[in-house]
Amino acid sequence: LLINHTELINLTSQIYLNNHFSEKKINKISSKNIITDLIKISVLTTELIITIL
Repeated sequence: LLINHTELINLTSQIYLNNHFSEKKINKISSKNIITDLIKISVLTTELIITIL
């Protein structure tokens, strides 16, 4: 399975955002929320890489 880094991040971001919206926890956009979301996305990306490997 070959997948490039950008595709992986996009996929993970999409999964995260889908979960985020389905949980209906849409907060006001703020830099703190964006940073938190990016951290969660990078953690998910790492977990996805580990799972694939």
